Amino acid sequence: MVPATRYGHVISAIEIICGVVYTAVVTGVIFIRFSKPKAKIVYAERPVVANHNGVPTLMIRIANGRNPHVGRCVGPAQRADIGIDSEGQDFSQDV
Repeated sequence: MVPATRYGHVISAIEIICGVVYTAVVTGVIFIRFSKPKAKIVYAERPVVANHNGVPTLMIRIANGRNPHVGRCVGPAQRADIGIDSEGQDFSQDV
């Protein structure tokens, strides 16, 4: 079956384009729905208030509650300088 007129070709082309766009949108919606990561954050039992550079600072420890193991991870590295702040505590600073 082939369209016999120019009008038939135009209608057929519009139908094909709409079908491809519809399929792409539905595929994207389904992919987004099932690929959303679920955050699982674990908080420390007790927060700590301590001086940091002379200012009282609230410190809360958090950790990843999911499986933290990553296999064959390759990526850029970043260097950090380790120093001592005004209170005499070690700290790291990105360079």
